[in-house]
Amino acid sequence: MNELNNMNTEINEGSETTMLDDEGTDETEIKKESEKADESADKKKAEHEAAEAKRKAEWDEKQAKKKAESDKKFAEITAMSDDAIMNASVQKTGAELERVTRRNMKMCTAEHIQTLCLDDSEFARKTMYPNKTMINCFKYINQKAQEYLKEEMEMNDEKTTGNGYGGDVPDDLCYKWAEDYYNDQNAEVDKDKDDKFVAKPYYGGGSSKSKKKEDAKSTKKSASAKSENDDQVQLFGDGEGA
Repeated sequence: MNELNNMNTEINEGSETTMLDDEGTDETEIKKESEKADESADKKKAEHEAAEAKRKAEWDEKQAKKKAESDKKFAEITAMSDDAIMNASVQKTGAELERVTRRNMKMCTAEHIQTLCLDDSEFARKTMYPNKTMINCFKYINQKAQEYLKEEMEMNDEKTTGNGYGGDVPDDLCYKWAEDYYNDQNAEVDKDKDDKFVAKPYYGGGSSKSKKKEDAKSTKKSASAKSENDDQVQLFGDGEGA
């Protein structure tokens, strides 16, 4: 029986030594994998930052070019005579008119704007600004009309329909909104979506390899412990049988 116990002790010591060696190897591998994951994450982050810096530089260059073209256009407009600016503004609004589909509304409003251009050279000059277009003018009018109709329906305690706000808007009010649009150099409808640089976020994070390695290590420990218990049960069982 003593010999059997000695054999069991030797087996246990051997198993513990093997488990310690395995644990040391696993920890080293996990550490290496973790270091590789960190290096990979740092590399990806550096690549992302470099790409964003390049994209920002290209955006800055594009914006500078747009500003230079706009400044040039403003200089040309400023240098034009009153007669020239009036004629050019009528031609410009007429050409832009063809791109608008709501004919009744567009014709009346465009005629009103063109009449103002022929009567007022300063207003005509505003219609020539590169950021001003008849398309945006009608977008501005539509927005104002929606706000107007919403207020009207709320005042009359009427419910909105699924298609928005319905009703009639006085012609004179539409003409006024058209004038307001051209007089407003900071109208929201004129703003280009590319006028503001939007940085892309970096979605970094640690690698899942380390977690998988730790799970594998835990499973291996459980298997080793089960094997050790099985060996002990078998040995003691043999001893009892003897």
